[in-house]
Amino acid sequence: MEVFDLSAPLDERTPIFPGDPPYFAQRFLDREKDGVNELKLSIGTHTGTHVDVPLHHISGGQDVSEFPLGRFVGSALVVCVDKGPGEEILPEDLPPKGVQPGEILIVSTGWEDRLYKDDYFTAFPVFSPGVADFLAENRIKALATDTPSVDPLGGKGEFHRLVLARGVGIVEALVNLRSLRGERVFFCAVPLKIKSGDGSPVRAIAVKNMPAL
Repeated sequence: MEVFDLSAPLDERTPIFPGDPPYFAQRFLDREKDGVNELKLSIGTHTGTHVDVPLHHISGGQDVSEFPLGRFVGSALVVCVDKGPGEEILPEDLPPKGVQPGEILIVSTGWEDRLYKDDYFTAFPVFSPGVADFLAENRIKALATDTPSVDPLGGKGEFHRLVLARGVGIVEALVNLRSLRGERVFFCAVPLKIKSGDGSPVRAIAVKNMPAL
């Protein structure tokens, strides 16, 4: 069994979506003085590798404590869709027969290579509205990607709403996907159980050669 960490690290270098709250960590308890170490964190719900749930873009939508965990856990297909700055990911870029109903689709665009670059949030590839129909037609339960968002910076969140309204989960800002392209893996990106939460940072993993339960 091989376990792959697909999450970006959380530290002072973590890129923050423009306008979102900054990441901040402070030593709250010290082992030498207090007997234990503990950090105090301040973090936005869409910092680093994270999930989006309906409440993020839909008034009255399910929050992260209500959204089914099963949407973010299970068999997943990692597909290679190399795209340049600002290019659209189209339905025809996706495998019409490769993904199975009830699976998670992981789209690797190569944008993870720009994680610490100035254009990470300004020029990433985005999903065309037609991909939402592709997800519904193929009964895909979650869409995961290495881009920081599925809609363009400054956009109106159209693709988010189309997908989340259908009960499809979204996982954004994955890393370390290149070695998994073309693979079917066991995927897990479980959010914190945040009441009234519109999303949550996650520790996303992929497992190859997982033994049968």
